[in-house]
Amino acid sequence: MSLKKYETARQLNKMHRFGEIILIVLLLIRVARDVTVEDIGYFISLFLFSVIVIVVGIIAYIVEVKALKEIEEIIAK
Repeated sequence: MSLKKYETARQLNKMHRFGEIILIVLLLIRVARDVTVEDIGYFISLFLFSVIVIVVGIIAYIVEVKALKEIEEIIAK
């Protein structure tokens, strides 16, 4: 069960990294163009997406740490 949690955490971590890359690319594309008043909705969407990416990263970290502790306990026995 601990290994399954660890694998889930690793997958979440990969999703988090992929989300960060997408955010950077989207931000660079937008900065390369002239920013206008109509882009406020775009920046709000980008902000919400970044919040989701951060939350996924935090969840992945917590699950990974718990799984590693369980694995260490199993190995110690």
